[in-house]
Amino acid sequence: MKYKIIYIIFSVAAILIFQIGCKKTDKENGPAELPMVTTLNPTDISQSTAKSGGEVVSDGGGTVTVSGICWSDKPNPTPEDFKTTNGPQTGTFTSNITKLDMKKTYYVRAYATNKVGTAYGAEVSFTTTAAVAVLSTTPITELTGTTAKSGGNITEYGETVTARGICWSLGNLPTINDSKAEAGSGGGSFSANLTGLTPGMTYRVRAYAVNVGGVGYGDVIKITTPMPTITDYDGNVYNSVVIGNQVWMTSDLKVTHFRNGDPITDLDKNDPYNLTRGMLYTWHAAADGRQIAPSGWHVPTDAEWTQLEQYLGAGSAGRLKGVGTAYWDAPNVGATDDFGFAAGGNGINTGGGRFAMGSVGIWWSSTASNASAAWRRDMDTSRSSFYRYDNDKSFKFSIRLIKD
Repeated sequence: MKYKIIYIIFSVAAILIFQIGCKKTDKENGPAELPMVTTLNPTDISQSTAKSGGEVVSDGGGTVTVSGICWSDKPNPTPEDFKTTNGPQTGTFTSNITKLDMKKTYYVRAYATNKVGTAYGAEVSFTTTAAVAVLSTTPITELTGTTAKSGGNITEYGETVTARGICWSLGNLPTINDSKAEAGSGGGSFSANLTGLTPGMTYRVRAYAVNVGGVGYGDVIKITTPMPTITDYDGNVYNSVVIGNQVWMTSDLKVTHFRNGDPITDLDKNDPYNLTRGMLYTWHAAADGRQIAPSGWHVPTDAEWTQLEQYLGAGSAGRLKGVGTAYWDAPNVGATDDFGFAAGGNGINTGGGRFAMGSVGIWWSSTASNASAAWRRDMDTSRSSFYRYDNDKSFKFSIRLIKD
């Protein structure tokens, strides 16, 4: 009985092994047909590359030994033309088509090979794109507060250019959908005028050229339009700068007369720093109804100083401080002068002449705090913050004007 059971077990095992072997033999040696394969439509088409692929739907009863896509500039491509071999035995795949010529039509089809032969998916075609023009942006010239001049130079594929010019914006990357000035067609050099600019703003400018390949752009050039100058009663000329929603002069006031021509009294006219650093004035001069500021300008209120502080951020007065020892003694903490405001340590006068040059700068507001004192702002070389205090109106500090 024992030997009979062992015999039966071995017999069953032999049958199973035989059946498995027969299935393998049938796959390799039994009847088969060509695989079934489909072709994917090309994507990501450029001047020299594209993507396609396919799906091996069935191996046809025989193992697929290789699959992929093949392509040619003639119909009915085969692996004898150009091919990839990254396809699977069954399932989907994608392949990169490379080293193509621009603006040319190619034919693609997926393929799969088994022991019977090679089968192909449906043929699809695509056309590579043309090259965009290659060009540079010429430097900005004739820059004013509202206009400028630039242009470009097309060095490649210019013969097909149908439109060209310059474009600009307040953003980082101007396109032909932003402001632009057209400059004809064709290759070579060209120029155009920027118009409608706003004084004190920073623009990005670049040349463009349009052809059948699309839009080509030159390098980006950044410009800041200058603000108009301001002249006081004495003929002193000042520049200005935009900071947030305000426009400030970029140096301290030097005038010795009110707007109506009356002389400003109580000035230290023999102070050697008056013409280089600006005068020091009492608050009474700053708030006088005859107006110390030229037309269109005024001494900032306490609220306007606060608005400036809030725009800069807490502890960020260093963004207004002139950089280096021309304005301040060391260490000049936090000085970056982000806007060209060039605030300096121009000293103060509390009754005995100017002192603290290089270490302290104080500027009046037009706002009184009480009958004998008024608000002001100060900076010093050892800190990067504004400080708001009120001081006796008879003290003499600097004045920095703001536009009406």
